[in-house]
Amino acid sequence: MKLPQDVKAYIAKKVAVRLTICLLLEAAAVVVVMLWGRKLLASVKTGITVLCYVVFFLLPFVFSGVPLKLIDRTWYGVVEKVDVDTTYDNDQPFKPTLEHFYLKNTVYLTVKEPDTERLIIKKVYAGRAKLQRHINTYKKGDTVFHLYGSQHTIVLPIAHETHVQCAVCGAMNELPEIGEGEEPTCHNCNLTLIRRIK
Repeated sequence: MKLPQDVKAYIAKKVAVRLTICLLLEAAAVVVVMLWGRKLLASVKTGITVLCYVVFFLLPFVFSGVPLKLIDRTWYGVVEKVDVDTTYDNDQPFKPTLEHFYLKNTVYLTVKEPDTERLIIKKVYAGRAKLQRHINTYKKGDTVFHLYGSQHTIVLPIAHETHVQCAVCGAMNELPEIGEGEEPTCHNCNLTLIRRIK
């Protein structure tokens, strides 16, 4: 799969920022442990002290978002099956009452990757059912694409379609008239729109 240079640069920058934040938070954790670690955990047993250190040093990874980015990847393929799972959910941190519940749709795609011929199942949307987002976006036979680090899985346009969704920011774009060898860019983030997989 060949991505445009500006999209590759965007991915590299996003990875560098996440790793930099993680390393800075980890360095701050080391400084805190060196300066105040023994004072704070002086009266605690050795096993609990080790557990506290382990948790404390794992916190920068969680806060910087590195683990989620490590398991993400760029992928594409043909949709074999679309599953919409409708459940009840709530957004209250305390014990909810009936008025706090709402219907939630979660959209799962079963996608066949053309390179490896294997089937993968990906969650592409989860949100309130009343918004009806992404319910009719994906159909069997569509070619879909997900870019590493983005939250969007887009349907690649077929020949006669005049709109394409940006794989980076998710904005919908009209395809302009462009010259030979030129690639259209997103009106929102100014990165190259991915219309086909090369």
